Amino acid sequence: MPRKWILAAIGGGEAAGPEVETFGKLVAHVGAILMTGGIPNRGSSRVTERAQAGCEAAGGLMISVLPGRDRNEVVPCSNQRRFEVRTKVSKFGRDPITGAAADMIFAFRGDVGTLVELAYASDAGRPIVFCGTEHEWNEMANVRETKRLDIRAGIETAVREYGPASDCRELTPDQITQNAIRLEQALDQVLKRNLRTTAHFLESFSAVYGPPAQAATYFRGLPDCRGTEEFRDFVDRLSAFGLAERFP
Repeated sequence: MPRKWILAAIGGGEAAGPEVETFGKLVAHVGAILMTGGIPNRGSSRVTERAQAGCEAAGGLMISVLPGRDRNEVVPCSNQRRFEVRTKVSKFGRDPITGAAADMIFAFRGDVGTLVELAYASDAGRPIVFCGTEHEWNEMANVRETKRLDIRAGIETAVREYGPASDCRELTPDQITQNAIRLEQALDQVLKRNLRTTAHFLESFSAVYGPPAQAATYFRGLPDCRGTEEFRDFVDRLSAFGLAERFP
């Protein structure tokens, strides 16, 4: 049986309105797996948590990629419809996973962290769909211009902390800088594009796309380079579920 699509939602900590929750419900409705950097929380203003709340309410399937934990591990949750990728690194060190481990990235407006994720998504060649207005997309480009030093620092932290990007070898300062420059260039390229929005996109997702071309997942591992087999095993378990039974 082919695995399900993994769709990532990224965005800022104060950007989540009802449309984010609706997005999570739509992901459940099309039978995909939602990946975000948070856990379900309907009362949250965070995109990562509000999208998962909508997905959970619709009986969907989820992956939570969490920073700042005691150990690096991939663990199931009690309801078996969600599993967690727990990492010991900072939120920036986690961004290479949320930015590049999914099959497709859905970006809501955000700040520095969201742009770091976009840099990884663009560098990895992932399809990116922007969930917002043209004005909001232009605001993202403005964040790039006004917070260049913060974005560089975030990218450098991600490069330094996320081991699989360097096969878990310690990088020299020059190597960190070279990788950061490449990722910044990828970010600038994607910010110049006129990205399609989600209007009527997810509703036709199942008809437009068949099974993912990548039979294995794009997950490269935990920051300590372990966990790829566990991740794939849990994705296969989620893929055994049918479409969400509950959808308002």
